[in-house]
Amino acid sequence: KDKYDGFVTNSVVVFVVRPTRGQPFASIAWPGFVGLVTALNADGLSLACLTSTVARETANGTPLLLLYRMIAQYANTLDEAEWLLRGARRTIGNNLTVTSGPANDARNFELTMGRVQAVPAVDGLVVATNHFQHPAMAELQTGWVMPSSGNRLVRLRARLQEATDVLA
Repeated sequence: KDKYDGFVTNSVVVFVVRPTRGQPFASIAWPGFVGLVTALNADGLSLACLTSTVARETANGTPLLLLYRMIAQYANTLDEAEWLLRGARRTIGNNLTVTSGPANDARNFELTMGRVQAVPAVDGLVVATNHFQHPAMAELQTGWVMPSSGNRLVRLRARLQEATDVLA
């Protein structure tokens, strides 16, 4: 049986999961939450998901938040995370940013029921909000993207550039 340790602060819970199989991981979520939206595993792989709506969804697959738990528990590398994502029957559109501390690398995965597009880091950065950026995926969201997502992406890139300039 898995062992769970955690604490609650303002209705947010930090789960420290020590499964009987796979590797331990920590996740921040809400009381009673099943699955995960963020995680950091013992091998230094971290995950963070961002809603990214598409027109089609299905209940005939693994809910993404349970798939993300499987990645946190069983993937040791970015390639293994991608393999698990591609092999799963996905249910909705989503962005999943996965980073590997040991590899000093990251990818953003743009997901739909039928497609997975890996967007690699550029100049050491993966930048994502709530819409797809890869041209082959962006067309799937015509009419679904909130303007604020694009505005936040522009602002995020500007802030990262400012930080880079300060550190240079």
